Amino acid sequence: MPNVKNNAAAQETCRKLLDAAGELFADRGVHATTIKAITDKAQVNVAAVNYHFSDKFELYMAVVRHLVDTEGRDAVPDDLGDGPPAKRLERFVRHFLKHALSAQDKPAWKPMLFARELGQPTAAFEYIAEHIIQPMLAKLEGVVREVLGDDAPHEQVQLHSSSVFGQCLYYLHDRTVVERFQPRLHRMTKRKDGQAIADHIVKCSLAAMGCKRPRTSRSKAAARR
Repeated sequence: MPNVKNNAAAQETCRKLLDAAGELFADRGVHATTIKAITDKAQVNVAAVNYHFSDKFELYMAVVRHLVDTEGRDAVPDDLGDGPPAKRLERFVRHFLKHALSAQDKPAWKPMLFARELGQPTAAFEYIAEHIIQPMLAKLEGVVREVLGDDAPHEQVQLHSSSVFGQCLYYLHDRTVVERFQPRLHRMTKRKDGQAIADHIVKCSLAAMGCKRPRTSRSKAAARR
């Protein structure tokens, strides 16, 4: 745990270290990043890392914990509400995609650090898994099972859940590809928190599961005309 003294100067030093280290860790990885590079970027004394965090790896853990606690937990929806399973799946996708797309307005190193940890996990992965991945997959697999039915094989539940999960993550981890090679799709991510993209993911996912998407009040009204 960081050794944060109860004064503004010490807290500001910790903030500088967390921000500078996070950017460098995301770009180079924890092993290739030196303490000197971190303190130079943060413009603090080299002894500050040992004083506040013991060593570089404790600083890395602190960066990951801070990122998860301040931003990552919001990716997991607290409540999907009532209604048919297909509608609950739609709420999950909308919430998750909205969170993923919000990363476009944040410093690039934050989603990059998550992506690096997923691709090249360190000891910090367990914290991400416990507080984000496990609860998110549990909630997603639960609602997918509701859509498929209680007698659906567990492998089918996981396959469909992984498909939904991967489609949402694409817009987080591959946003550079989307922005450069799929400009029209990139523009869609800017519209109403990607509502059209969420609709597409839900429609395709429910079709693959053999379930029709429930009609909204607007679509029902249009059908009566």
